[in-house]
Amino acid sequence: MAFEHIGTINVDSSLPTSLTFTAIPTDAKDLYLKFSWRTNTPTLDDSISFILNGSSAGFELISLWAISSSTYATSETDNFLNNHKPANGNNVVANAFSNGEFKIYDYASTTTRKHWDLDSHNADNDTGRRCGFTSGRWDNTAAITEVTLSNGNGFKEFSSVSLYKVY
Repeated sequence: MAFEHIGTINVDSSLPTSLTFTAIPTDAKDLYLKFSWRTNTPTLDDSISFILNGSSAGFELISLWAISSSTYATSETDNFLNNHKPANGNNVVANAFSNGEFKIYDYASTTTRKHWDLDSHNADNDTGRRCGFTSGRWDNTAAITEVTLSNGNGFKEFSSVSLYKVY
């Protein structure tokens, strides 16, 4: 397995509500997105929605996550990681970022639906810990050439997302 860096988005102080990679070449097997982020929500953790090729429809997902010593599971039929909450919010100790990875399999194929996995780890350097694993499918066979991560509260300064092609 070989990785090739496509690009990195480093967030400035403007609190952007979306982070988008466009014109993704379709000459590899999988996409691999690494993130370190926090949002401007007034809570400890926050949801992220993801949009593929401009579409937020046709998603199915199942999530497993833990908060401190409690565990949870859910299934959803949208693009919004409402329960998994893979981002630290603004009420977390300063400079504590959540991190993780989002993998999209066979992203360049035009004959298969797109399957993906997300795992993330949040810590507030105090009392709370959250980890989550989500697996899902986008019910579309189009090759993925654009990935957008969205949060209505805005991504905080020093958040970073890097995209890689996997051969």
